[in-house]
Amino acid sequence: DSRLANHRDGHTAEERFWAKVDRSIGPDGCWPFTGYVSPNGYGNFGVERGSGQAHRVAYQFVIGNVPDGLDLDHLCHNRDLTCRGGAACMHRRCCNPAHVQPVDRATNARRGCIGRKSHCVNGHPYDEANTRYNNTGYRYCFTCRSAQAKTRPPRRPRVGHRNARK
Repeated sequence: DSRLANHRDGHTAEERFWAKVDRSIGPDGCWPFTGYVSPNGYGNFGVERGSGQAHRVAYQFVIGNVPDGLDLDHLCHNRDLTCRGGAACMHRRCCNPAHVQPVDRATNARRGCIGRKSHCVNGHPYDEANTRYNNTGYRYCFTCRSAQAKTRPPRRPRVGHRNARK
């Protein structure tokens, strides 16, 4: 078990990890990771010949493995409507397992900053008439996608494909 394996300093991985998490605010508050923070704003902790995102490591130590194919959604981020997200988002450093929930990637994106945007980058509204979702659940602007399709050259059929010219 990796949480019991002693490091060269004599401490287990779990002991070394929790020493880098500030839990001083109590069980209900955010527990920021105080160790290395990657450029994208997530805490990283060395685990078994690699590194893992700190909030995932905390979840694994307290609750267990994250189900396959799911991301951990920071619920503390979703409640803070003033947070603009991105690498400066302090919620990305939060390691409180009570603040994360396993969800599929599309749900995570919809709940986060992406889901809060009311308009696309070109100013078109994300409303019922103009919003579409791809097969993985990500939304996109129908107006922009239509304009891109009109400027794109027609696709050439694949060689040997049933639609290829004979």
